[in-house]
Amino acid sequence: MPARKRRPSRKKLLEVFENEEIQDFLERIVGREGMEVVKILFEKGLVNEFKLAEMVNKEINDVRTILYKLYAHRLVTFSRKRERRRGWWIYSWEINFDRLFHLLKREKIKKLEMLRKRIAEEGSIQIFECPKCELRMGYEKALENLFTCPKCNVVLREKSLEKIEKELEEGLKRIEELERIFK
Repeated sequence: MPARKRRPSRKKLLEVFENEEIQDFLERIVGREGMEVVKILFEKGLVNEFKLAEMVNKEINDVRTILYKLYAHRLVTFSRKRERRRGWWIYSWEINFDRLFHLLKREKIKKLEMLRKRIAEEGSIQIFECPKCELRMGYEKALENLFTCPKCNVVLREKSLEKIEKELEEGLKRIEELERIFK
């Protein structure tokens, strides 16, 4: 069996967890209600599902649902032990950081490639963004909404493609920097 990697300090783990890109990515998978479970997995490492349910004050089935959503993307790994008294299996879970960084980088690279492809195909594209909620849309969609955000009713601003591309590249660099903590 391969040796386990040494876990980074709690401070470093919280720094990774508090990264906006990581938060957004994980929240899309587990929803806002699941982020409390994810935070504990970041902080504590390997935690059994019953203790996890107790820590977040949720029913065990709700916690398992969150864990299964993460497992569907292979963002958590588990180990199991048989309880001596009743003979039940007790599962302990932890974040799979390698997979987390792999999926985040893949998502950023895919967005960059799509943006560059659109620029190459269409030349110049007009993108509009809400300054409040950062919702982005193309010219046609912005025109449909009379250049106001459908979510918060704020006037949209035009955003340059170069700026969007730069933001994506910076996000990719931030993820790679965080990934180095675990190497």
